[in-house]
Amino acid sequence: MNLGQVFGAVVPALLILLVGYYAGRRGYFTGEARTALNTLTLRFALPAALFTGVAATPTKVLLSEGPLLVLLVIAVLGMFGLALLAHRLLAGRWVVVSALAMCWSMFAFMGIPILGALSGSGAAAVPIGMEGIVVNVVLAPLGLTLLAGRQAGGVLGALREPIAWAPLLGLACALLSVPLPGMITGALHLLGAAASAVALIAVGVTVASMGVPRLTGGAIAITVVRLLVIPLLVFGIGVLLFGHDLAAQAALVVAFPVSPVVMMLAAKHAPEQEQTVASAVVFSVIGSALTLPLLIALIGH
Repeated sequence: MNLGQVFGAVVPALLILLVGYYAGRRGYFTGEARTALNTLTLRFALPAALFTGVAATPTKVLLSEGPLLVLLVIAVLGMFGLALLAHRLLAGRWVVVSALAMCWSMFAFMGIPILGALSGSGAAAVPIGMEGIVVNVVLAPLGLTLLAGRQAGGVLGALREPIAWAPLLGLACALLSVPLPGMITGALHLLGAAASAVALIAVGVTVASMGVPRLTGGAIAITVVRLLVIPLLVFGIGVLLFGHDLAAQAALVVAFPVSPVVMMLAAKHAPEQEQTVASAVVFSVIGSALTLPLLIALIGH
């Protein structure tokens, strides 16, 4: 894959961010309108995308990709687990938000264009689907529970959120091979297709409302861990456990920028960290134009 192909996948995300930034500077999204963007994404579009993505994963894929699943669990939940330990020691929400930002990437938005150029869209769908299961079925409900669990309703209250139960329902449908009516899945696909674009617009609006992205220690740490530390660790562990090819596949699928969904969760549950996460989203999208080609060259995929 050459630099032009990587830019071809990164630039659309940057352009949508700029649309949101322009809309925010012009005052098109302020106050209730900005809240409505977050609500549309977190309660409607993203749950629909999570449900359809997990439910569409073939059962044989779920049952046959054990080694890849192990590596992705190490990448996503292993890093998050370290943050959970710090969370118990510090009893603060910053650790949870930063851990989510480090572990939750734009794999669904950028994965198929980039991995598809390397190995074909059909082959790319498998690691993307497995990453989706780890993030959507485990990380999202767990992170939401930790962020909202101390509020009214506790853990059960957090699990009532659509972003938490939708992927779990999708997993049940996939494992039980539940047939879904075409009209229902078609409607959910249409709704879910809005998730990435609306989330990126919301990031741009947030950055516009707070000024230029801030090059803080927190934003830099999130960006470096997201783009370099996690992929390189996964590659090293993967080579030791399963060999080069599987390690390269896993490393690339966890190498994408910070997901804007984390910024929306921060806005709702830890607003003091919203700007840090929004800045990390912007920096990681820009930085991925350099780190992705370097990783591809380094691991020799």
